[in-house]
Amino acid sequence: MKYPDFYQSWLVREVHNSYKCHDNNALYEQILSKDEERAWLFIEEKYLDHYRELIKVNPDTAETGLYAIEYPGHLGGWVIDYDYLPLPEAVIKKIQEWMAYFDDCALGESEKPFEKRFDWDFIDSWGLSVAKEVKRNLPPNIYVEYNYFKELVVRDNEVIELDVPEFIRQLTMQKSI
Repeated sequence: MKYPDFYQSWLVREVHNSYKCHDNNALYEQILSKDEERAWLFIEEKYLDHYRELIKVNPDTAETGLYAIEYPGHLGGWVIDYDYLPLPEAVIKKIQEWMAYFDDCALGESEKPFEKRFDWDFIDSWGLSVAKEVKRNLPPNIYVEYNYFKELVVRDNEVIELDVPEFIRQLTMQKSI
């Protein structure tokens, strides 16, 4: 095991959800104890050894929408500034517009109850589009995801979102996530 600290973090935060600081991680929490190390070794080999950086594009109030993550599907992460990544100004502007819309829904004045301010389908569709632009403009050695553990890749000059890896789905007995 090459990343024992990340492994421990993954077990505590994602698999066992010990902090109870976020919604349950439906995917990782389904991994049986006997399969935890196998799942982690797959993550190390396929992702941590392969990519220089792992990035999640995710809306949150008063943030950049870009997060450095320790492993695919990390529900947490650390906010990163736009100048941290080699993104063109046009892509940064798209991220900022999306985040401004999200902030307006979350923080703007509205007569609607908080939970009814968001059109999540619209926000997610726009967010995935933004994430694809981020991926398109980054070097291939940077992992990008928008949806949980669904890697964005460039194939034939088109950015597509892959499903959760089959090996992980088998360990969680999921057909498709």
